[in-house]
Amino acid sequence: MSWHYAFSGFAKRLTFGRDLRSVIRRGLTLAYKCKTLLITMLLWVVYGVSGLIPRDHNLWVFGAARDAFVDNTKYLFIHVSRTRPNLRAIWISGSAETVQLIRELGFEAHVRHSIKGWWYCFRAQYYFTMMYITDINHFASRRAVFVNLWHGTPLKKIEHDIQFGPMAPLYNSPSWRTRFIWAPGPHKIPNFVLSASEFVSRYALISAFKVPLERCLAIGYPRNDILFSDRDAVLSWLSDLRQESLARELRDLTETFRVVLFLPTWRESGDNAESKRTIPWAKLNEVMKENNCVLLAKPHPAVAARRSGLPRTDEYSNIRIWSPAVDIYPIMAVAEVLITDYSSVIFDFCLTRRPIIVAAFENDRYSETDRELYMPVEDIMIGEVVKSPKELIVRLTDILVSRESSNYEEKSVKRFNDFLAAGAAKRVADFFEQSA
Repeated sequence: MSWHYAFSGFAKRLTFGRDLRSVIRRGLTLAYKCKTLLITMLLWVVYGVSGLIPRDHNLWVFGAARDAFVDNTKYLFIHVSRTRPNLRAIWISGSAETVQLIRELGFEAHVRHSIKGWWYCFRAQYYFTMMYITDINHFASRRAVFVNLWHGTPLKKIEHDIQFGPMAPLYNSPSWRTRFIWAPGPHKIPNFVLSASEFVSRYALISAFKVPLERCLAIGYPRNDILFSDRDAVLSWLSDLRQESLARELRDLTETFRVVLFLPTWRESGDNAESKRTIPWAKLNEVMKENNCVLLAKPHPAVAARRSGLPRTDEYSNIRIWSPAVDIYPIMAVAEVLITDYSSVIFDFCLTRRPIIVAAFENDRYSETDRELYMPVEDIMIGEVVKSPKELIVRLTDILVSRESSNYEEKSVKRFNDFLAAGAAKRVADFFEQSA
């Protein structure tokens, strides 16, 4: 009997402890939400005031997702900094490490919430981002011109076109709390959206960003300019940006091997287990060795390396796994073949006119469970769509043995790219400098 009472008392104390912890957790969550709400309300006041501060047409601020120095904004920023002495280009980031990196390259950069960071965001006439206004500073941006350079021609549905999946509630009938408190950035409509072609603007960007056709600038992506460079120019460009180790590695690889790229897309789940299950890595390695090639594989920037489904970098003799953070565009410039699945790099790499293999092993399931596509991969008519690992090996072997120069028609390239030469960064800078 005493044992029963002792156990009952222990159980009651345990239950009370769990309840107390639950109450504390709920209290802390409520306190955090109240604090966030109060801070955000104050920031909306700051947003209103920011529209009263005179803006400088010659002051342009730049930023990128995840506070990194990447993508279209990186390439445009470098071009403006080096070629437009009458303009002041400033990179804004929440990362002190990124700011320090950019300063070491000789460019101007400031931490987002520093005094100077706020001041230059208040004063800048143009905001250039690759994703959202929050890449720079949403609450200092009223009456600034917001230019979304985006990060690639979409095959997967984006932004307001997303109909299902984890991101759909963000755009489909979001609550006022979502729009104004938790995620105001995605709901800031840009003044301009950069596009690669009018065709792309019509099928995707107008509806995805809720902007009219005349505000979709079909003048190409700055990040693609380097794709028109030869190997020596690419290596020189990397060295000039103090990426000597990457330049040396790329030089050594290209002097020894032919380069094949594998670039899988991003998944809603945040990983890419399909790569581990469906890509025949051992057989790929054999094909690489037989044709004196090296396969360079890199996860999407939004996918952690440990969740990428890619093998270890030392697992196969002729396969290298690179960090998600590596800028892939200099590497694309020297690659001989691209293998991907549903990634926008298809529309970039086709500018090189080199072979592309689209590994659409899970085509129907991907569209049904991950993200809808704007069109079936077969309809883009760029590269060759393969539906099985065996077909991938056969076609890749054929391409490498025959040294096939291209496996798509020029008209398909032109459909997705109005400009077929370098100069996108110059065209973007010219447009806004002349507009000012």
